Amino acid sequence: MADKPAKKPKASEGESQLRVHMLKSPGYREVHADGAFGGVTPKGLIHFSLYSERGPIPREMVYSVEGDTLREHLDMRVSREGIVRQLQVGVYLDVRTAEALRDWLTARIDEVREAQSSGKRKK
Repeated sequence: MADKPAKKPKASEGESQLRVHMLKSPGYREVHADGAFGGVTPKGLIHFSLYSERGPIPREMVYSVEGDTLREHLDMRVSREGIVRQLQVGVYLDVRTAEALRDWLTARIDEVREAQSSGKRKK
């Protein structure tokens, strides 16, 4: 199916237009983020990695076999302790882009809060 061209708004006199096409790179993926970790690079860029959190996955488990039933010996489980933070993606931004991202996020936060408060009033 071919993409439907967007309607072209009429440009004001002296105004030019720029069409921007949004394409997904071959490495594009969606990730869940529970948080971010980062700082400033030696060249002055802002770097952060988005991470997701989960409990550790056991490296080894031991079971007793009783007929068709398996019973795990929890005391023999080999696993990390604590929480695992899996880094999903690293992002580098210059200050101007970081400010634009901050403003964009603030606007989305405001939209969600407005929708949530409107929903509470309707009930």
